[in-house]
Amino acid sequence: MDEQFVGWGGEDDAWFARACMLGRAAATRGRSIVYHLHHARSAACPDHATSNPHYAANVSRLSRIRAARTPHALLRIWPAPGQAVEPELPSCGNGVRIAYIGNFRPTYSHETHLAASFEALGHSVVRIQENTASPVGVARACEEADLLLWTRTWGLQWRGVDVRAWLKDLGHRHGIPTVSEHPDLYVGLDRGQALSSDPFWCTDFVFTADGGSPAAFERMGIRHYPLRAAVYGRDCVLAEHDPALAAEVAFVGSGTLDGRIYHREWPYRRELLQFLVKTYGTRFRKHGAQPIHGGLAFVREKRLNQVYASTRVVVGDTLCLGPEDSLEPRFQHAEYWSDRIYETLGRGGFLIHPYICGLEREFTDGVHLRYYTYGDFAQLRRLIDHYLDDANADERERIRLAGHQHAAQSCTYAHRAAYLLGVVAARHSRLAERVPMIKDPGQWPGGAGYPLQGQA
Repeated sequence: MDEQFVGWGGEDDAWFARACMLGRAAATRGRSIVYHLHHARSAACPDHATSNPHYAANVSRLSRIRAARTPHALLRIWPAPGQAVEPELPSCGNGVRIAYIGNFRPTYSHETHLAASFEALGHSVVRIQENTASPVGVARACEEADLLLWTRTWGLQWRGVDVRAWLKDLGHRHGIPTVSEHPDLYVGLDRGQALSSDPFWCTDFVFTADGGSPAAFERMGIRHYPLRAAVYGRDCVLAEHDPALAAEVAFVGSGTLDGRIYHREWPYRRELLQFLVKTYGTRFRKHGAQPIHGGLAFVREKRLNQVYASTRVVVGDTLCLGPEDSLEPRFQHAEYWSDRIYETLGRGGFLIHPYICGLEREFTDGVHLRYYTYGDFAQLRRLIDHYLDDANADERERIRLAGHQHAAQSCTYAHRAAYLLGVVAARHSRLAERVPMIKDPGQWPGGAGYPLQGQA
């Protein structure tokens, strides 16, 4: 059955429409027999319709399902069991050939997911492991490439090589753009001190998730374009509840109650964890480095989906400093937030997160997640308690499913990959005929809302 139907109305008609269109392809796992008991139609029983506040939304979804004219169209609306809700990817014709420097050893790494998303869009990727790369090897990969992409972990530290000059010469020699990309915040942190010296920041195009530091990047001569974080499309799966992971409230990420394991610039993580432990005791679990109350020290891939499926309320946090490169006042750094938001929603978690200026352009309060005011623990407690109340379970589930669907259909690595290439294509002739150009990036700030189909 379609879990996006909430309460009475439409779910049985939707299942019948799916079975008629797909036949055995509509089958669920196992060999269980499903019985449908006869009852009067909702239209004949007005009290049924009026008693369910979600009835109108159910009817709207049923109409979309019935309007599907092909199996492919239906599966985009209502995926097969265990499959991710993935957007339809366009055919790119003569795809872009990308030489990509990064860390591809973990199956769950940012680079692994981004590379796979480029390939899903019809492009080709030559993966170059950063910490074993050589100037000769990278240059050879670029001979057949249309673009050199680099996501930094260790950096390129080649003895006797001026990497900054080498990158500039490489791009000029092969006539290709050089592009840096990173999902994390640098400006304002200790690691940001290398922004003016690390060759990673000296490429033709620099994309990071920090949309709140334009003046700082300009001052340092960095050609920066905001690119928001994302979730991998194939990870957007609603997992089954696992009793062993069950928790009323949870936090996923680094941090300790004494503040030892996290950025020293962000004491709020410690304050938040202390509040959650003091308020909810063993009803709260922390997953990640230094777990609390039976949480998992390391949780990735399918297990992470199960954590979210087994938690009623997930509380989020983002390292959000002052404006631009200032440390204070905290939580005033607009247009930057953690990829945990996309990961939580895309993998099926119900999320409460402090509001950051710009977040409303991608996620609507009360529709996809819930916001609270940074530092207002009284408000946070009221929200958590509201959604822990069984009387509000339907509301929580509606928001959880809407957030999941929105992230899966609009906030994946495929969306960000297409946006990145479109921005570069509008500014470098090598890609101009290969992908739809994005001449005005501000139309989709950081890639938010960028459509995968059609010209931008």
